[in-house]
Amino acid sequence: MLDQHISPLGTIEAAAYTATTNGADVDLANFDAATFVFDIGVVTADDLVFTLEEAPDDGTGSPGAYTLVAAADLDGVVPVPTTALDQLQAQVGYLGNQRFVRAVVTDSGTGDGVLSVVVIAGKRRRPDLT
Repeated sequence: MLDQHISPLGTIEAAAYTATTNGADVDLANFDAATFVFDIGVVTADDLVFTLEEAPDDGTGSPGAYTLVAAADLDGVVPVPTTALDQLQAQVGYLGNQRFVRAVVTDSGTGDGVLSVVVIAGKRRRPDLT
């Protein structure tokens, strides 16, 4: 069953964004693959930008310092929500090897849009037995 091998994990909750927001940490410890799924609703003002970040385990099971994911570690192009590019879904594969990932939405001016980002973690190393 597919549901035993993937897990949808929210990083940017569905909401209207008008300010820079760091997404929630997504722990990929038990997975060998991940895809960011972007759901962009109505954008009424430009200036919102998505970035994807990764972090190693800091030795305590928590994320260390986040850095931008290198373009070479992405399969696809991160969408830019604009008034001309809204009401769409897109996906970008993560090819990196860090334990933690997250999305960040940055407002560089007067951005305003409804959006969310979910990470689909895949290739589960050990299926849940529940």
